Amino acid sequence: MAEEKGGSGKIIALLRRAELLLADSGTGRASPEELAGIARELARHRVELERQDEEPARGKNGWQKGHGELERRVAERTAELKSANSRLQQEIALCKTEEEELRSGERSFRQLVAMSPAGIWLTDKRGRCTYVQTT
Repeated sequence: MAEEKGGSGKIIALLRRAELLLADSGTGRASPEELAGIARELARHRVELERQDEEPARGKNGWQKGHGELERRVAERTAELKSANSRLQQEIALCKTEEEELRSGERSFRQLVAMSPAGIWLTDKRGRCTYVQTT
């Protein structure tokens, strides 16, 4: 039954056996070999339990290192994205300004052409007509 409880159950069973053997040692029924075998098993289980106790700590430290590394990388990437976002917002603002300047220039051109008594037309580099004053 103690065997089913794992490492601590095995140790408890071994300790009970050792107690019984030590009680019998006065009567001569306990052999030194049997006591030495119990001592070896107890030492083996002690080492195994110590190793098991260390595993969660190692796992936790590994998890903490991984978590810390992940947090560092997230912070680094967030800074990069904020910088890129700032640059893009500046570019957008510049494009909007330039677009408004172009529209203003186009409105001025249309007003000038509309008021001009002379005929006005525009051509592209190949000489094709791209604009003709209609008024």
